[in-house]
Amino acid sequence: MPLVPHPITCAVCRWREQCSRTLSAADLTLFDMLVRRRRVKKNFVLFRHGQVCHSVYAIRGGFFKSSMPTPDAHEQVIAFPMAGEMLAFDGLATGFHACTSTALEDSEVCEISLDSLDWMGTKVPTLQHDMHKIMGQEIARGHVSLRWMGAMTAPQRLANFLLELSSRFSSRGFSAMELVLPMTREELGSLLGLKLETVSRTFSRLAAERILSVSQRKITILDGAALETIAQRPADWEAPIRRVAIR
Repeated sequence: MPLVPHPITCAVCRWREQCSRTLSAADLTLFDMLVRRRRVKKNFVLFRHGQVCHSVYAIRGGFFKSSMPTPDAHEQVIAFPMAGEMLAFDGLATGFHACTSTALEDSEVCEISLDSLDWMGTKVPTLQHDMHKIMGQEIARGHVSLRWMGAMTAPQRLANFLLELSSRFSSRGFSAMELVLPMTREELGSLLGLKLETVSRTFSRLAAERILSVSQRKITILDGAALETIAQRPADWEAPIRRVAIR
């Protein structure tokens, strides 16, 4: 990936609070000299599972897919990081990337090498505090994904995913009700532990009941309260299905 000349600096970046929230103006100038901004095309693999981890990345724009190989040589999606989030922190523990990161759309990242990050940390101790907080947030997001793989029903998993994504969009100043999903239904099913047919069938059911409007990858939340009910109390929504089945 070539370096990209870009007028946006760390000091005026809209995502500054995500990766350098406590740095002074002078520290930001120094930090900015260590950052390399890169544009990546859709489907470009930023790093692969098992490769040596040399850098961490802040996503300035776009969406990525984090995945791991399964024992039967398939792909297990574990997250969909988006603008304002970080990549590759899971490689710090062993020195090797624990997952593969693939751009789901044309994106842009800021890369900082681990050597530069360590050097900067000795100069600016508050940066280490920022990095620890970011790592904590990444762990918390991982816990959310584990909930989807538990005892939830298919509608409950999808509802929780859409509500969590809606919250992430809203926190970035985007619409919380109109979501454009960059991932395929199959990739979404991999994250949620559902088959492709189940994901499609659940979307169709939610659309038929006017909870969502579904137009290819554009999802509009029409009834947020109903979606919350499915996420928290799926039995209240599943009961009509069972009654129909009995008949």
